Amino acid sequence: LPITNLDLFNMYNQQMGEMNDYISTSNIKYHGDPNQNIEQNSPLIRYFCGSLSEGGRTFGGFWQNLSKDKRKHIMINNETCICLDYSQLYPMMLYGYCNEYPINSDCYKIKGFEEFRLGIKKVMGSLLFRKTQMTRFPKHVKDLFPKKCKLGVIKKAIFQEHSRIAHYFDTEIGY
Repeated sequence: LPITNLDLFNMYNQQMGEMNDYISTSNIKYHGDPNQNIEQNSPLIRYFCGSLSEGGRTFGGFWQNLSKDKRKHIMINNETCICLDYSQLYPMMLYGYCNEYPINSDCYKIKGFEEFRLGIKKVMGSLLFRKTQMTRFPKHVKDLFPKKCKLGVIKKAIFQEHSRIAHYFDTEIGY
């Protein structure tokens, strides 16, 4: 990514340094499932797609892959954490970016696939974080649909339901 704004680049570097310093010097504990493998020492990394001005996306926090139910068991310096969970965050942000509104109140409820909301959510998430056309199910997602269900049929239904934002699928806009 070309760096055209050195001040912005330096600000982002400073922010990441401050976040990683805080994490590395804090007493972070997970008091949930003892069988849950938690790696607490990996640094956060910010990825950008297209431009620094878009803010990027942070990866690497052990809590990012925990379910909402498991995140409530995290303590930082002996204080419980508050979890903010935004329903349908990525599609709703994309609709807002396009000055549009979704047709349905649940972006993951696609006609013909109402029983497979979690699978639709995973496919849509993948469509927002890739720049090549999806030709295979994301890892572990195929099992969320009936055995004979084809990815092309699912994608077609998603593209139809979300035609006002579909031009952003496969463009890495999620970053």
